[in-house]
Amino acid sequence: GDREITFLLEEPDRDFLEKLSSPLLVPYKNDEVFNGPYEVVKRESGKRWYLKNNRYFNQGNLKRPDVEIVFASDDETAANLYEKGLIDFLWRVPAVDIPKFKSRPDFFQVPVSRLDYVGFNLRPGQPLNDKRLRKLLAESVDFEEFKNMFFALGRPGCPGLSDRFLVENPKHCQNFEVKSSDKVSTDLNDKIKTLTLNFYFSLLGGDDIQRQALWFQNQWKKNVGLKTHIKGLEQKFYFTELESHPPELFRKGVGLNRPSCLAALEVFKSDNHDNFTGFNSSKFDQIIRPLQRQRLSRSEQDIICGAATDFLFKEEYVGIPTGRVHFSMLLRPAFKNVKINEINQLDLSELKYEK
Repeated sequence: GDREITFLLEEPDRDFLEKLSSPLLVPYKNDEVFNGPYEVVKRESGKRWYLKNNRYFNQGNLKRPDVEIVFASDDETAANLYEKGLIDFLWRVPAVDIPKFKSRPDFFQVPVSRLDYVGFNLRPGQPLNDKRLRKLLAESVDFEEFKNMFFALGRPGCPGLSDRFLVENPKHCQNFEVKSSDKVSTDLNDKIKTLTLNFYFSLLGGDDIQRQALWFQNQWKKNVGLKTHIKGLEQKFYFTELESHPPELFRKGVGLNRPSCLAALEVFKSDNHDNFTGFNSSKFDQIIRPLQRQRLSRSEQDIICGAATDFLFKEEYVGIPTGRVHFSMLLRPAFKNVKINEINQLDLSELKYEK
């Protein structure tokens, strides 16, 4: 029919409908036609975007206010703009500022389903190709201290997926174990003494990511005597390095492009472009294959998702998951119906302004 479209797939893809929900796949005719609640009026690259209400969207919400998007160079600048009344919505409050804002009526937190982790370079010839060293690094960081320092609401050391994909359970989490040097093999101790590992992170993540990198550096130095060199890079150069000259350690966040467990785990498949760890396991590919090919019950998905994350982080130690993420934000109370879903998509279709 006129309102029906048929897709023929070369192989089963259980996430196909979820993939179609991505904003990147919204159809359009040209730059003058918009399907969403707003039309882009003007762009000032790296400075501001101006949006006006699309009166044809959703039966024409004529009360929907126009929107101006302001780009800030860093979190501190953005927070200052908010405090001075120059912007009305601050989408990221740094962890260090949470105690200052958390009792205010304009402060709120949104749980987000994503997979943030400190990744290890497993490639042949790399120091962390030794699983004993990976396991030692994963078990030598104090997750409770991390939780308190960054005001985390989820448990660090656990995969950061929401309960809809993987019910939070300590059995899926890495644990901190204090190990004296006499409990570490002599050859591994000798190896650690000769190493200085590079640890890269993206500056796009803001001050919190840099503080996390420094925290891990301190933990490994204090608990196992490992030296690391930390380097923050602009996003473009960061990805170039991950693709061409991956460091031994890196901080990476996997924001889900669709609401499914597979969206988080597929980056560790041996043939995935974003598999920066170099992890290559036919067993892992086999574990997650049903998530792509079969119609599963909720409990079946949870079992497979749990088995896959356990294999990654508790058997192979491809990295250290940093736990469930809750984005902290500030919004003027006069603005109503701002919606942020679990994969961090902003919905302003029902936005209202009440004086």
